[in-house]
Amino acid sequence: GRVFLVTDKNAKSVKPMALKCMVKQQIVNMNMVNSINNERNIMSHMGHPFLLRLVTTFQDRDQVYMVLDYVCGGELFSRLADLHHLPFAHSRFYAACVVSAFEHLHRKEIIYRDLKPENLLIDDVGYVKIVDFGFAKVIESKSYTLCGTPEYLAPEIVLAKGHNKGVDYWALGVLIYEMRHTVSPYAQDCDVNDQVAICKNIVKNQLRFPQGCSNTPCAKMIQGLLTTQPHMRLGCMAGGATDIKSHAF
Repeated sequence: GRVFLVTDKNAKSVKPMALKCMVKQQIVNMNMVNSINNERNIMSHMGHPFLLRLVTTFQDRDQVYMVLDYVCGGELFSRLADLHHLPFAHSRFYAACVVSAFEHLHRKEIIYRDLKPENLLIDDVGYVKIVDFGFAKVIESKSYTLCGTPEYLAPEIVLAKGHNKGVDYWALGVLIYEMRHTVSPYAQDCDVNDQVAICKNIVKNQLRFPQGCSNTPCAKMIQGLLTTQPHMRLGCMAGGATDIKSHAF
């Protein structure tokens, strides 16, 4: 769809919003009717400052519309591209925002499944907002759908063993590594477009850190999140997200 910057002409304050316009025929042709409806339903049940807010939806004969909060600071991906790696405090801050948002989603049994710098927008005061809920799903037990971005896939997705909220915390570990060390931990020695090689590296899980970085609180956090066994992963044990929030990192 196309996105326009709009305001409500009947409102007293001129607050900009984003209007996403999607052509019905294109949605049908691309077999995305269920996906669009799912995204709308998921977003309508969310309410958290670090998740993109769906203001309202409507439709006419030819198009469906989603009115969303306008987030003006660009993608975290662009910030990473400009700086190559983020300062420690910035990485920790953005990670904390993501953990808070995930905790909210997981309480509602919603699994996000598409964490990556491109899906984190920065707002006008510097907080991140998670966007794009096309892969999000209510999962009460496990899902077996293969979806997500290859570099961020958890091993249980790659191996089709069934997955739940643990895949979000695995992806958080990949994100923190990338924020601190520029590259994705499982795409360092291969072509980033070689999805098979990346998936093999994920299953092997031979996690390596730059020299002098393997015993820091940040590295310990990453290791705790990038644990192959989901039940032993930070965020998935009895303490839930509290185990992550109370970590030295």
